[in-house]
Amino acid sequence: MLVRRPMTASVPAPLRHVSRTARRSRITGAFRATTWGMLAFLLVFPIVTNMTTGSSQEAFITGTQVGDVFVGGMDLGAAREAVASRVQALTAQPAEVIINDQNWAPLPAELGVIYDAEASLAAMALSGQDEDRDSTQVVPLAISFNPVVFTTWIDSRLEELGGAAVNASVTIDGVKATVTPGTSGLVVDRQTVEATLLDQLSSLQPIFLAAEASVGDPTITTEEAEIARTQVQEVLAEPYILTEGEQSWTLIPEQVAPAMRIVPTSDGLLQLSWDAAVLDALVEHIAAEIDGEAADSWVQDLGTKSWLVPAEEGKSLDRPAFVVSMHQALANGDHEVALTVSVHASPEITTEEQMAQLDITEVVGVGDSVYAGSGPGRTNNVEVAAYMVDGTLVAPGEVFSFNAAVGDLFNGMYMDAGSYLDGPNGQSLAGGVCQVSTTVFRAALDAGFPIEEWWQHSYRSPFYEMGGWSPGFDAAIVQNSAVPEDSTDLQFRNTTDSWLMVSAKTVDGELKVELLGANTGYAVTFDEPVVEVIEWATDEVSVVTDEQLPPGTVEEQPAMDGLRVTVVRYVHDAEGNLVSEDTFVSTYGSYGAIRRVSPDMAEVASGQ
Repeated sequence: MLVRRPMTASVPAPLRHVSRTARRSRITGAFRATTWGMLAFLLVFPIVTNMTTGSSQEAFITGTQVGDVFVGGMDLGAAREAVASRVQALTAQPAEVIINDQNWAPLPAELGVIYDAEASLAAMALSGQDEDRDSTQVVPLAISFNPVVFTTWIDSRLEELGGAAVNASVTIDGVKATVTPGTSGLVVDRQTVEATLLDQLSSLQPIFLAAEASVGDPTITTEEAEIARTQVQEVLAEPYILTEGEQSWTLIPEQVAPAMRIVPTSDGLLQLSWDAAVLDALVEHIAAEIDGEAADSWVQDLGTKSWLVPAEEGKSLDRPAFVVSMHQALANGDHEVALTVSVHASPEITTEEQMAQLDITEVVGVGDSVYAGSGPGRTNNVEVAAYMVDGTLVAPGEVFSFNAAVGDLFNGMYMDAGSYLDGPNGQSLAGGVCQVSTTVFRAALDAGFPIEEWWQHSYRSPFYEMGGWSPGFDAAIVQNSAVPEDSTDLQFRNTTDSWLMVSAKTVDGELKVELLGANTGYAVTFDEPVVEVIEWATDEVSVVTDEQLPPGTVEEQPAMDGLRVTVVRYVHDAEGNLVSEDTFVSTYGSYGAIRRVSPDMAEVASGQ
């Protein structure tokens, strides 16, 4: 699926530039011409589709000829008949091909040669539009050549003579590339034979080709294919990150692989390129995420919470530009692609205007935390939860519920990650979501709002003490789908007469939560936290295998002493009157050091 990620998510991995040795440079970029229409060797002239105006209805200029057919003085109908007759004769004239004293008489089309009467007459009409009526005009007969058809015919003849050399090839199955080795066999000097054929075409004489076949290696060797296979694997090792403004989308390797092709070029090289039809389907899939009409900002009632729907500009994806960008990214080994989007309409009610209508004008509370260093599962969970909470509205006098704001944690968007649900070295679904509840708790404390429900963690987490934070400023939540009443929540009350909005943003492993609303005039202060050691950490080191960690990973989590931490908050109004004095006591158990490792490092880490 196309995974939409808000730009609040962590910055994508750095671009990876594929190194290319002198040997690898033979695997060309995606713009190398491989189709017959691009390999016409200037024998095909421009086709004028409208031949019913100007000189095309009059008699052709005296002395005019198309190829070796004189059409001077003829009208278009007669000229078309004369040229068509010549083309028919050329098309029906067998060629003579001799390989190792064996003779064949293929028709020109079997060799990839097509004579085109209509294109020739169109070129004639175009060239004569601005010429003196008494001048002589000569236009070569339009001829196209398909090197793929020619190569296929040559290979068939070599098979008849005892077996052609077989080029090595690369196939892509899923996200894995496999090489089919090349084999030796009969080979001819294809470039010379092809050049001889092209030289003869302009003379409009019967085609005659002679070549010697000998035992040799294939044009595309197994070594060449192995290089191509390596390049494919490097391309599929990372997702493509598509960016536009403050949004990004991820194309995972499983989506990219079906659109990739490894094909031979006319000069016997290998080319990594895109399948046009599959790439077009991907483009439309992405466009469906971007294209849309302008939409006003509004307040959506989701039942369990209200949410400020941001305004949207009317946008459309520049599809041709995106296709070009994907070709360039493939050729350069880049994995980040900037999307070109045009704006065709603006909303009547912007997000800022809707916020002003709700009297949401100032930042009244701020909380922050650091999750840099989290494993992939925990990182995903923090960023998804922040995205779900972002934009939540709290009506005047109402209570904010974190569980209502974040929604169902069993919806398939979250991963297993480290958590304290089953002890200090446990794992559970959506482990790390408490990073977001903790940061919201800190913002609510800073704003001076009453905390209606709050639970500290059973154990200290190093993530909650990064950025200079003392223990005692964390908030744990639990969602129990089987027994909802056993769930724990973080709740605070909006005591103002205006709406509040929760803003949650993640950038470079840091999470910031802002509560926005009307100015409360509150002054919030804290006593220095009182920290008491109630249990010393043991020297035991626990090794935890995490299936989500990349190979070769060993993460060390320090031992933590058991503590009792007391935090006291004072809230004063604008006149200096004490509004509230709140005490928060957290009790944490102790645990020894924890070593989280990838599966391949489990045995090694156990012995450290």
